[in-house]
Amino acid sequence: MKARGAHMKAAPAVILAAALAACGTPQAGSVAQEEAPAIHFRWEFDADDYVRADPIVQGDLIFFGSDDNRVRALAWRTGELAWAFDTHDNVTSTPAVYENLLVVGSWDGNVYALDLQSGKELWAFPTGAPVSGSPAVSDSMIYVGSEYGTLYALTVSGDLVWSFATSGRIESAPTVRDGMVYVGSTANSLHALRVTDGSLAWTVPTGGDVTTTPAVVDGKVVFGSVDRRLYCLDAASGKELWSFKADGAVASSPLLMDGAAFFGSDDGRVYAVDLRRGRPMWISDLGAIVQSSPAAWGDLVVVGTDEGKLYGIDRASGSIAWEYQTGGAITAGPTAVGNLLFVGSLDRKLYAFSMDESAGSVTGASVP
Repeated sequence: MKARGAHMKAAPAVILAAALAACGTPQAGSVAQEEAPAIHFRWEFDADDYVRADPIVQGDLIFFGSDDNRVRALAWRTGELAWAFDTHDNVTSTPAVYENLLVVGSWDGNVYALDLQSGKELWAFPTGAPVSGSPAVSDSMIYVGSEYGTLYALTVSGDLVWSFATSGRIESAPTVRDGMVYVGSTANSLHALRVTDGSLAWTVPTGGDVTTTPAVVDGKVVFGSVDRRLYCLDAASGKELWSFKADGAVASSPLLMDGAAFFGSDDGRVYAVDLRRGRPMWISDLGAIVQSSPAAWGDLVVVGTDEGKLYGIDRASGSIAWEYQTGGAITAGPTAVGNLLFVGSLDRKLYAFSMDESAGSVTGASVP
């Protein structure tokens, strides 16, 4: 772990502003950049390989996986290593927490449960296939998919309750809400399963792989597909309510808030789409592939690009307020907790930043 000074600079932006939307299909145009919020570089931690997994914060620790086959726990205040656990292959799975358990998948085919404080292995569940996606924990159950296309429902003791086989790989996390598990697959479809027994409620086909994690709010399921569309479905029936077409594949999982869906695309843009009708509110052109899933941080939507830049975009206007250059592509989604932000990069580092609380609405864990 080493600390160094922050690198922040103004960036030119091409923005499709909400004000233009009233004029029909808006055209992208240059707009003034927002005044940069007071954001500070805190520390960086050098892993031994790519950091492609989103980190997660619990208590005084931050947990993340990397392509050196390890799961690590760091003190989030300082970036000092607390413990490391070795699997036998890449870890691109974002960990999930249940009480004293840290649950994470590995490309070695196992789902591991580790002691949160020590990193000691408590149990491992073999799936027989790489587990590149992330687990979800709900009501003392763990749901996780494998690249052979099977979704597993496990107890927190690691016992299998049920499984459901799709005909494609599962590369993202399932979402559990209101007695249903929603999960996408590379079989060009989104599935809705009943949590009680894994029986299929409905399947909706798309025109491409579904590698995004579905987001659920107000009876709607929203997800992206490689077919360049963001879909909004009725959560109970799977009926399509609307779809929005981007100009590139959508491998960035949507963030739902303020009545909008925020997501990135391989066309180099970040979109804000009205959840009611699927119409664009603004589009921010970052000029590089966006597969990183956005996070809300203060008044910003934060996302990374294939060119290694981390952007803070004003959530209301879509204009760029802040950027930071890392040394490698950012495919992981950032994690925001209070005034803190953490993100991994293919330069093999995990980065930490803090925002002055006066710069936006932030709650939760914080550092001065």
